Amino acid sequence: MMASNNELNKQAKKYLIESNYNEAIRLYRQILKDNPEDLETKSNLGYALTQNLQFEDAKKIFEGLIGKSDQELYLLNYGVVLSLLHEYKEAIKIFRSILDKNPSNIDAWKNLSEIYLRTENHKEANICRLKLNKIKEGM
Repeated sequence: MMASNNELNKQAKKYLIESNYNEAIRLYRQILKDNPEDLETKSNLGYALTQNLQFEDAKKIFEGLIGKSDQELYLLNYGVVLSLLHEYKEAIKIFRSILDKNPSNIDAWKNLSEIYLRTENHKEANICRLKLNKIKEGM
């Protein structure tokens, strides 16, 4: 008897926690065969692909999610993948677009700061860190 998508999803999440990304990817792809519009599963697949260092595949997944319901999370993950692919200009645009809508997004500030450090733009990295500290102080 085949497992339900719900059971497969639970098993895939367990594999993610255990860092067994190949199995998680296999299960997420199996779930998407039955339900290709499942946004959460697509997002989880993109995350698993990222963790498995399959950045180009992850990029395609997140590109397909942009414009869907949880825009900020998908954009954030897309920006991370772009950064891992050294597509810094595009990643900066993505993180800036997140911050335009939500200036207190800690993850966007952290990722932006990391990009500026990697590209040796220390002035911008410091600005990001100052903003980040201000947000944390306000919590």
